[in-house]
Amino acid sequence: LQRLGIAQALVNDPQLVVLDEPMSGLDPLGRKEIRDLIVELKREGKTVLFSTHILSDVELICDRVAIVIGGRMRDVGPLKELLSPRLIDTEVVVDSGGVLAAQRLGPDADVDAVLREALQAGKKIVSVSPRKQSLEDL
Repeated sequence: LQRLGIAQALVNDPQLVVLDEPMSGLDPLGRKEIRDLIVELKREGKTVLFSTHILSDVELICDRVAIVIGGRMRDVGPLKELLSPRLIDTEVVVDSGGVLAAQRLGPDADVDAVLREALQAGKKIVSVSPRKQSLEDL
C-alpha cells in the first residue's frame, strides 16, 4: 500500500512531494527502495517533504530538517548546522583472546595511547568508531 500511495503521488511528476511516514510498515528492502526514490527525486530538483520519527532516515536523506515536539517547532535549518560537528565519544573494541571488549572514550581521551596500550598487551583492535552528535542526541 505504501508503494502504491507513493506511485500515485508521483504519477503527475510534481515539483513538490509530501509524504507522511513513507517507510512505515516496509521491510528493509522496501525501506531502501523508498529512500533511494527520495534521493533520486532530490537529484531531479524536486522538493520532498516527509514526516517521520525514524531519525536515522532523516540523517541519511535530508538537507534541511524541522524538529516538531508537542506540536511546536523546536529547531529548523540545514542538518549540518543543527548538529554539532564536535566529537561526543569514541568506541574502541578489542579482541583479547576471543573475548570482545568495548570501551567508550570521552572526547578529550588520547585514543592513540589507548590503542598503543592494547596492542602492546597483545590485543587485536577490532574497531575504532568516533561518534558525533545525531538527531537523536539533539
